[in-house]
Amino acid sequence: MVGRVNDVAAYGQCRVMIYLFARDAQAFKNGAMLSKMYNAFREGLPGFYGGKYEFDQTPSVLGDVADDYGYHARVIELFVNIKSI
Repeated sequence: MVGRVNDVAAYGQCRVMIYLFARDAQAFKNGAMLSKMYNAFREGLPGFYGGKYEFDQTPSVLGDVADDYGYHARVIELFVNIKSI
């Protein structure tokens, strides 16, 4: 996870990088599985206000990258505001 928290008078902000991995299908990116995983991730986010945390409801997909082991990863960036309660 890559991120930074700034203290803004009882508030903090962080950027979370999330990697969803799916095994390649017949040596090609399994885009259907990556999309299914991404949609499940989005549906699993709490509403905008989740108590102490405010989640960005439109995470950014930065792209899909291959590794050397037969997988592709979908890279997602999510911004979160952290509130002091």
